[in-house]
Amino acid sequence: MDFFKRNMAIVRITRITITLLATFSLCSGLPTRAADDYQFWPFVTKKMGSYRNLNLSIYAEPRYSTEDGRWSAYIFGPTLSYKRNPWLTFATAVKVLQVRSGDGFARIYRYEGQVGLDFKLAHRWRYQHRARLEILDRHGRPNNDRIRNRAQFSRPVSFGRINKVFFSNEYFFDTTHGEFDQNRFVPFGISMPLRKGQTLSLFYMYQHVRANSRDHHILGASLSF
Repeated sequence: MDFFKRNMAIVRITRITITLLATFSLCSGLPTRAADDYQFWPFVTKKMGSYRNLNLSIYAEPRYSTEDGRWSAYIFGPTLSYKRNPWLTFATAVKVLQVRSGDGFARIYRYEGQVGLDFKLAHRWRYQHRARLEILDRHGRPNNDRIRNRAQFSRPVSFGRINKVFFSNEYFFDTTHGEFDQNRFVPFGISMPLRKGQTLSLFYMYQHVRANSRDHHILGASLSF
């Protein structure tokens, strides 16, 4: 019986993988003038404390680009979230971004307001939606506001140490210029527990940035504890 269940799990994961890869192939096959770039985004979320439905965490993320073989950005800051009920969460954050500009880095302060939705679907699937308003304070340059919307589907699995698979799509709307300027598509990702209270997620992301007409192929690694 265990052998049968294991094989059925493998079949389900294979079907999901084929479906997601086929979808990604269709999307990436669309005509584009973008240049390719390969990046690595590791990020860490550390829970600092909680009080009733309030949770405080620290977020840190460096970004590495193979185009010039250097770290292209650093992001750091606290996030305060409030879980209103099992399916609704509010959050606010202030993050400091150090973004490479020429031979140095430009500092940007990012102020965030966020609403998160979380619903259970049929066949153990889960739908999570994140809507976020970001105000970018560029210090000496015009500020920029944008809205981000991410839809994510996930499902628990039992395949070795892997306990969840997921895929998502997120678009960015630039409210200053009134246009969609970025899209991030994750065709496949996995999550696995490490030590007690630690979770590691690995994923591939295809990012298209309209402003400079570029495509980025990103390997992401997320550690939360």
